[in-house]
Amino acid sequence: MAFKYRLESYLDVKSKIEGQRKIEYGVALSKLDEEINKKKLLCKQKDAAIADFKLRLGDKIYPGLYRDTNNYIELLKRQIIKQDDVIAQAGLEVERKRDLLTEAVKERKTLEKLKEKNQIEYNREQIIKEQKLVDEITSYKFSKQT
Repeated sequence: MAFKYRLESYLDVKSKIEGQRKIEYGVALSKLDEEINKKKLLCKQKDAAIADFKLRLGDKIYPGLYRDTNNYIELLKRQIIKQDDVIAQAGLEVERKRDLLTEAVKERKTLEKLKEKNQIEYNREQIIKEQKLVDEITSYKFSKQT
């Protein structure tokens, strides 16, 4: 008779949950990377706007150009600050997903260790049964010879 772990289906479910948690964690990491890249792009746009403004000014001052460029740069600064908040939220989500993944891994490993212990106990019981059977056969053969 082969070993059958009574919690095998539960272990399968836990393994699937772990797989789902890994996917969710990967998605959260991708989202965080995406938000960081958005911030980098905003910073590059701000730096480019400042450099362009300096080039276009030269020696003369144009009030309209100064006002428009200043407004654009301030808008980019506000967007960068908002993006920092988005990045912080995405970072918190990554941490939450990592915690869920860690919990799922612990649950699966606990069940696997329990399965392993049950397997060892089952094997030990099988060895004892085999030894009893061998003893019975030996006793039977010995009693037939005498």
